[in-house]
Amino acid sequence: MRHLAAVLCLVLAVPTFAQSTQPDGKPWPTVTRQVVTPISPFFPESERSKGTRKGVVELELTINPAGIVQIVKVVKSAGAAFDEQAQIAAKLTVFAPEKTMTIQNFTVTFELR
Repeated sequence: MRHLAAVLCLVLAVPTFAQSTQPDGKPWPTVTRQVVTPISPFFPESERSKGTRKGVVELELTINPAGIVQIVKVVKSAGAAFDEQAQIAAKLTVFAPEKTMTIQNFTVTFELR
């Protein structure tokens, strides 16, 4: 089993707009959620073998009322391998429950140590 060689740095920021709408056509409110169960991504072996030491991926997450990530969108890529690992970790991260669905931005920082 590989040792975890990445750090998940969650930078919470309120996005300036919501890209999805409620059934009545109104945009979902944008709220910053507390992380309940953070998941750290694995540093991609393909990047490690190239000598890459760091990668930063910015994601936009749509989180349902129960705190489960429903949609993950890459806003700023660090390459396919980093993006894939960041998306997997984001989908497994659990947030505090809220009464409405929200969109939240995240930055995932990979750093080989």
